[in-house]
Amino acid sequence: MGEVTTFAAGFVKDSVLKGELMLLSDSEQDELSRPLPAAFSDFPIKSCGLSARSIMSRTTVISICPRILVFESLLSKTECEHLIKLAAPHMRRSLVSGRAVSENRTSWSMFCTNGLDLDPVVQCVERRCIFFMKLLGLRVVPDKEKLQIIRYKAGEEFKAHFDNDVGSCSKRAATVLM
Repeated sequence: MGEVTTFAAGFVKDSVLKGELMLLSDSEQDELSRPLPAAFSDFPIKSCGLSARSIMSRTTVISICPRILVFESLLSKTECEHLIKLAAPHMRRSLVSGRAVSENRTSWSMFCTNGLDLDPVVQCVERRCIFFMKLLGLRVVPDKEKLQIIRYKAGEEFKAHFDNDVGSCSKRAATVLM
């Protein structure tokens, strides 16, 4: 293998990432050590060439409790463009509690399911989020939500709300806004 970053492993030829993509972690047994599909054979290196060091160097801690951090460059421009293009034909009016259209939530959204979760960029982004959640000491459950892409146009909103009733327990360890 050629060039290796602290986040993604692979080799670069003519500014293109070749071979398998893998997240590196301290534990050989960690689920992040498993390679992603080799579907990146001709995908530009910028899509997943972000190192943990470069992301962490542009991270701002807003609050310790509750834990709020801003990662300035969690996604590359190429990844953003790819995800927008992938999501576009699947966007539907966002639902409240997964069941009903409401004037409280006027955005459009979609979940990366039904094979879209197998897209190599979706997998890369999901694994990157898991990597940073674990780095921050958050517990990641195996049945996590799929990546959701939400589009807000001018005037669209999601009004203030609570995700859970008092006493209910969410499996969500974190919300990552990108």
